[in-house]
Amino acid sequence: MTTQIEPGTNVVTIEVGGDLGADEMAACRRTLEEVEAEHGSLRLLARYGDVDLTRIAPRAYLEDLENVPLVRHVERCAIVAHQRWVRAVSELGGRIVPGELRTFDRGETDAARAWLLS
Repeated sequence: MTTQIEPGTNVVTIEVGGDLGADEMAACRRTLEEVEAEHGSLRLLARYGDVDLTRIAPRAYLEDLENVPLVRHVERCAIVAHQRWVRAVSELGGRIVPGELRTFDRGETDAARAWLLS
């Protein structure tokens, strides 16, 4: 997992794929907290590569729960994934978060970014 901040904005791109450990989740949270503290809100572009739940460390799930307080600061979240199940789970989660969430297929990254910035 990697994170990248779009300079001067509240946009954070999160790339997810391969093995995922607690340290990566904690680093992502610190980045999100930094951007939220500076801008008061977040816009997320989450791009999922090959996701295999067996390659996610159990502690990573616990670290992910630490992100819950940040959810209220997310204005928009664009999920880009080729796995249908990732998009379906994301859409379900989008029903309980206050911000807008849309899912996109892997080839729609430009459309996802355009929507995120609109």
